[in-house]
Amino acid sequence: MQTSVLKVLIDISSANCDSDKVKYSENALKLFWELPRDEYFQEIKYDSFKGAIEKQWKQFCHCYEDYQKDSVKNITFHVFNNVFFVTNQRERFQAWESIVNYAYDSLVQYLAQSKLHSLIMTKPEYKSLVRDLLPFVKLNVALKSLELPSKNTITLKSMLQELNEHIVSPVLSREDCYEIIAAKLGTNDVDLISFEVDYLDSSMGFMGEYAKLKILVCRFQKEETHKFFIKLVPQVIDELRGGWLKISVRKEAELYLRFIALARKLGFEKVSKFAPECYLQSQSFLAFEDAAVDNYQSPPLVDLDYKHLSIAFKEMAKLHSTSLLVEHKLATLTGTKKTLDKYFPEMLTEMFIHDSSDPFTACNLRSMQKEAARFPEIVKDMSMEEFQNRIKTHVYSKIYSGFRKSKKYVNVICNGDVWWKNMMFKWDGNKNPTACYLIDFQMCRYVPPALELLVLTQVCTNIETRQKYLPKLLDEYYNHVKTNLEQYEVNIEEVFPYNDFISSVDELKPCAVYIATQNRSVIFIPSERLEKMKSSPEEALHFYTVEKEYLYDEVWNQMPLHRIREDFQELYWLCLKD
Repeated sequence: MQTSVLKVLIDISSANCDSDKVKYSENALKLFWELPRDEYFQEIKYDSFKGAIEKQWKQFCHCYEDYQKDSVKNITFHVFNNVFFVTNQRERFQAWESIVNYAYDSLVQYLAQSKLHSLIMTKPEYKSLVRDLLPFVKLNVALKSLELPSKNTITLKSMLQELNEHIVSPVLSREDCYEIIAAKLGTNDVDLISFEVDYLDSSMGFMGEYAKLKILVCRFQKEETHKFFIKLVPQVIDELRGGWLKISVRKEAELYLRFIALARKLGFEKVSKFAPECYLQSQSFLAFEDAAVDNYQSPPLVDLDYKHLSIAFKEMAKLHSTSLLVEHKLATLTGTKKTLDKYFPEMLTEMFIHDSSDPFTACNLRSMQKEAARFPEIVKDMSMEEFQNRIKTHVYSKIYSGFRKSKKYVNVICNGDVWWKNMMFKWDGNKNPTACYLIDFQMCRYVPPALELLVLTQVCTNIETRQKYLPKLLDEYYNHVKTNLEQYEVNIEEVFPYNDFISSVDELKPCAVYIATQNRSVIFIPSERLEKMKSSPEEALHFYTVEKEYLYDEVWNQMPLHRIREDFQELYWLCLKD
């Protein structure tokens, strides 16, 4: 069906939805279960499907009168009900983005003309509403096609298939796959055959949950399988991380879909490939290319050696160079020196590092002071009480400003959470790293680049590696940035002077030591116990905002204490300084 015809249908549906009532009753589903199983339910687990559909129909019947009272839901439901009834899967695939965008525009126009301005929502909110309504739309279309004198077998079978997809994969829909594939291939002139979601170990992420998505399509008369990595918003989470999630999902989506997209529009493609491609963002997930297909993997929980650090520093140089180049280019184009935190305020808002009035921050400080007492052999030139006090006065006192935009040094967009699980490496046959991706930008911030480099080395190496290689790595990093900027005829000394960079390294070292000491004890908790804590909203909230020592007591002898001791040793050296 032509898109122009669909647009007319959408306009008519928006204006006349009140005359198109759904005739519903809880007995309507009986017609479904009278269908021949071998013809209509061949690839469907019948019993679980039947139970889920009956539950869904009861929910719809219960809510339908409320839908009718809600102008936006009522219009949206009837628009997509009519669209699905007159189109097939291929037609919807080829026009899905146009359908949704036009339906939104038509809705906004109708509400404005009806003087219902307060009901107008944003397009992302509208897309989320459409996602929520689609299972009910498909159920209604299936029933409607079944009740016709000559039932539409093709429509009925496709709706049953798609309803089953919603049951098997409630987070990701066929329509999401339409958008993901179109974004990857740059075309929607393909047929989507099927898709499969495989949920991964939930202990992998601090806030997110993960899945692999496999989409089977037919293109050029050949079947193709495309694989993606999906980052999901957890359905059950504690209050603290739930608040963070609302911010972090938007931060990461904005970095991929606005900042990187802007960098490429400005011509900086060469340096902006420091992370896997992101193809789609919704309120419940982000869809990325699956870097594992190209043999990228996160390293195990081990100290990174010089070779891995060198590759990682090179990728961070790409990210930071992209930030410098975009900021420089925008200043040239606009004639005003406006920093990137002004263009992307929500993306670059600090999430985690706050003053001591914040329960999360205060808990971390208390825990660190108590944990110091586990290493009495470190403290030789002052009492333990004095050391614990100096953790606050000599180190913690610098943290708040250190993790904020600097007034003294050049700032860049940083990943904000660099450690081994947030990097993916590719290796040659001799296990030497050849390439790296940065991942998980949910904590991205706008700070001097030295902070990110120091945090990475502090969290992911031992003290010997840091002392031996850090100066060399910093010079390598600076030369990478210089080379990246020179590709676009930008003089590094004009935007990122070397002496200022080295000065910022010395000044920000306490911040890196503090954050590594704070985080590494949590990282080293055995994965099963960590997952058990995270899966209990009550315990997780207690652990992150009240006290951590009870859990450390439980698993202390299972943790690599020599690494934790190193952190407190460096913390102690900082506390010796006046």
